[in-house]
Amino acid sequence: MPYLVKNGRRVWQDYETGETQDCGAAGLCHAIVGTETRFRAQNREVPFGGNERMLAAAKRKAEAAGVNIHGKQFSHQLASEPLGVDGWYDGPDDVQRLCEEKGWGLSGSLHADPVYPETADGPYEVADDVVKDDIEAELHDSEATIDDLSTTEYTDLFEKRKTELSGDL
Repeated sequence: MPYLVKNGRRVWQDYETGETQDCGAAGLCHAIVGTETRFRAQNREVPFGGNERMLAAAKRKAEAAGVNIHGKQFSHQLASEPLGVDGWYDGPDDVQRLCEEKGWGLSGSLHADPVYPETADGPYEVADDVVKDDIEAELHDSEATIDDLSTTEYTDLFEKRKTELSGDL
């Protein structure tokens, strides 16, 4: 599957290169389709590498959602999730339309400009799991663990570190 979850965030992994692209907290992957030539080359093959069970599952999921798949092809690159019903397309114009709707970039004889989410200016607070990971990494360097700290010591360190890691954009 092209989508992986790393550290609680969804990433897209390219089958050929193994490279990953962070999809962000909202799960958005921009310019995921890349060039039209690359898209066509990757979608020339039978979907799911010829795995009929996966294709049948994708068809069932689409039909259950009321999507007409007659005469359409499936692309994992267009799907917002594995077996996603939005991965079915008619042809090049449909690919361009889907990319424009999703804000994904596409270049070549078809073109769609990527749309990037606006970042909010102002204060932000780092997630608790990030603070905990940071503390564990520091303690690991000193060959200690969180269990070595008293509850009060950990709470004080946690609050201090959270303040240090949080800030303004």
